[in-house]
Amino acid sequence: MKKILAVVIAVIMTFSFCAVSASAAAPDMDEVRDTVDSISGAITGAKDEVQDVISSATGIYDNIVNEDYSTLFEDVVDFAQFYYNALHAIIHNLSVAFDFECPFDTVVVA
Repeated sequence: MKKILAVVIAVIMTFSFCAVSASAAAPDMDEVRDTVDSISGAITGAKDEVQDVISSATGIYDNIVNEDYSTLFEDVVDFAQFYYNALHAIIHNLSVAFDFECPFDTVVVA
């Protein structure tokens, strides 16, 4: 659980540094404000997805502590899907903000 939160915080901090760099390179304050707003929107827009990841990880932990292994595999699969969706939500919103192609959109799901 701590590792998951550490990864989420690291991703958020990385994009916070991007906001500072983008604002330093921008020629006018309106562009800076738009960039910062889009980055903060990208991070707050993924709040529900990140909450799903945390809830799923907590459910897995509770099942292991209670020695209820009947749905452990399905819970791990759900966790992986929630984690993928949260990461995609953050990176996709940032790709819109910085005008680049989201790498998750090119992945073909079988």
